[in-house]
Amino acid sequence: GLGLGFVAHEFVDNRAEVGGLAEVAVDRGEAHIGDAIEQAARFLGWQVQRANNPETATGLMLGLSPIDAAVVMGHDVDASSSILAAALEGAAGYIGALGSMKMQQNRADWLAYRGITDITRVHGPAGVDINARTPAEVAISVVAEIVAVLNGPR
Repeated sequence: GLGLGFVAHEFVDNRAEVGGLAEVAVDRGEAHIGDAIEQAARFLGWQVQRANNPETATGLMLGLSPIDAAVVMGHDVDASSSILAAALEGAAGYIGALGSMKMQQNRADWLAYRGITDITRVHGPAGVDINARTPAEVAISVVAEIVAVLNGPR
């Protein structure tokens, strides 16, 4: 499962034909969601990598390309927002942010305070709205949105 501590992040790395998921996770409360997203990603043939701190997460974000996706989650506004900032600086084709509308606004405020006001690339709350209630349902909604965005319009 995910690590313990302050914030959880997931990153989907879709390099090559087989995609991948790289996670930075240290929020126990969201560990089940992270595990479920990993399972859904593996089902699609994506490889999974995990990192356990925001510094490593930032490096992963900056290395993403337009065929990659990043999903950030966590209750620590500073940590999750700094990862979002790195994702926005990078080239990921999908950036998702899990969390409540209040958390989305807190992150937007954190970014704006640091001069990052164009957050149109951030899908937040991440996932297709299917009224998800369980970690597995959240995972399906997030992975479905990633597939839809990375596959582009019909």
